Amino acid sequence: MTLFYWLIYVLVPLVFFIQLWRGKFTSRRAWTLYTVMAGLFIAYLFLVGRWDVVGYFPRILIVVMFLTAAVRSFFKNRDLARRGPRKSWKYRFNLITYTALSLYFGAFVLLALWGMSDREKPVHLHFPLQDGVYHVVHGGSTTAINYHHTHRAQAYALDMVKLNRAGMRANHLSPESLRQFVIYQDPLYSPCSGEVIQAVDGLKELEPFEMNRDTQSYRQQHPTGNHVRIGCKGVEVVIAHLVPGSLQVEKGQRIEAGDPIGRVGNSGNTSEPHLHIHAEKNGQGVPIRFGGRFLIRNSLVFSR
Repeated sequence: MTLFYWLIYVLVPLVFFIQLWRGKFTSRRAWTLYTVMAGLFIAYLFLVGRWDVVGYFPRILIVVMFLTAAVRSFFKNRDLARRGPRKSWKYRFNLITYTALSLYFGAFVLLALWGMSDREKPVHLHFPLQDGVYHVVHGGSTTAINYHHTHRAQAYALDMVKLNRAGMRANHLSPESLRQFVIYQDPLYSPCSGEVIQAVDGLKELEPFEMNRDTQSYRQQHPTGNHVRIGCKGVEVVIAHLVPGSLQVEKGQRIEAGDPIGRVGNSGNTSEPHLHIHAEKNGQGVPIRFGGRFLIRNSLVFSR
């Protein structure tokens, strides 16, 4: 899976870069459509891609590379004829392909941009993690950048991981153990002051990527795994997938914002260690803001 990400996130942009930098086009129309297609693909990767897998720094690099190549290519091809050979099927096929791919990736870009705002009254919470750089894997108000959005109660849920110095969520290109994930065992702190409505502990953790038939029954019965549900500010805040035996709160307990509640783990319906948090009211998801920010996929939080 990691190899797939590297191929799509690094190799494909590199092909576009080389084509723009060195390639020859038959007309300005072909150049324009190709550049638009490449730009929308880069925008799609920038907004929708999982950059915690290959590293956060290449996310910026591909944009710089594309803009550099596009500017150079513009000056190189600005004297071309406006139209190419009308009778060439290859030329027409290329134009149709560029247009179709532009529409496809353009639609995802628009959905991602639309998902960057909450558009509903949010609940303001304290960030529940400390001492690190945290990266939003799923977050936003459209499914293009947040797969939770199809679930009514989790419409604005957030999944977060922690990045190492290389900008990656694990200390291995193909992590196989829980401890290779940077966020694993990180302490969690209450995001608000309120009452613990539910505290579930003692459920086993899964090894990374154990999303198979052997674990299906367990994941269906305990999707949130070890978790805490806190009633505060008129909503219920759910923090899920904690390490078994790490919970420091119990049902009915009054807690304050910043109180320790457990550690990030991989229990329940989850493929790898991460923080899952969402707020709901009467079964409907409520947007969350931390420090006034509505976090979306690829947002970074620098927490101390």
